[in-house]
Amino acid sequence: MPSPWEAALGDAVEGLRPELRAYFAAIPPGAVGEGSGVFDRVGTPHRWLRPVLRLVGGPSLFPIDERDVPFDVRNRAMPGVAGVAAERTIHLRDRDLTMRDATVATAPGVVVDRIGLPVASRSR
Repeated sequence: MPSPWEAALGDAVEGLRPELRAYFAAIPPGAVGEGSGVFDRVGTPHRWLRPVLRLVGGPSLFPIDERDVPFDVRNRAMPGVAGVAAERTIHLRDRDLTMRDATVATAPGVVVDRIGLPVASRSR
């Protein structure tokens, strides 16, 4: 099964640079793609905006302001569809926050990221 990006791009995937082609390639069944990195900033420096983010921010807008925030990600192929399920753990100063999302090719040229709710928040 192709990755969602391969399904969306079709033959145009061959025009990508080799390192991008490898990054967007399908994850073999049963395998897990793992990575880590550091976000420059999570949240907003505007204190007045944080209450609004608490109310309507959803799973990816945080009512905080932290810099140099490490994260880990684990990607798995979704059986039967051109999709990838991801689990991201963001290591905030006082807790770890884990979120899940799925990226799926829904039509030729169309990739949709379905952002899920945070699934775990663990104090450190």
